[in-house]
Amino acid sequence: MSPSTTFLVPSKPRRPQGPDVAWAEFARQLTYKARWFGAELVVGDRWFASTKTCSRCGKVKRQMRLRERTFNCDGCGLVTDRDRNAAANLAAWAEHARAPDRQAGGRVINAPGGEGAGRGLGDGETSPGEGGTNAKAPAA
Repeated sequence: MSPSTTFLVPSKPRRPQGPDVAWAEFARQLTYKARWFGAELVVGDRWFASTKTCSRCGKVKRQMRLRERTFNCDGCGLVTDRDRNAAANLAAWAEHARAPDRQAGGRVINAPGGEGAGRGLGDGETSPGEGGTNAKAPAA
């Protein structure tokens, strides 16, 4: 094959690389941990403007630069840390989320057990109350 025609050969499909893979792994781990501890994981809409929305009055700013670390609302006069404002908005969103969002994955409520799941924190061992089998361990 000549160098002038090599661009016509289809390339191999590639696995996603970079930040998207890291976020996908992070989301996978969160889902796993939520199931393990019997918690509810609420996944927010990726386009929800949590940073640009006032957590007090709900007015949405047209633009907010990343270097702006303080949120100043033109509607009600709220002045607060940008991240605290976004956290308050996300907490309110999770509290009032009703219908699942297909793109964001919606609400994940498939963690059996809840309180009293019997998992000890930090010991890493299986307790007698955690299922398993009745088989005896072989003698060493």
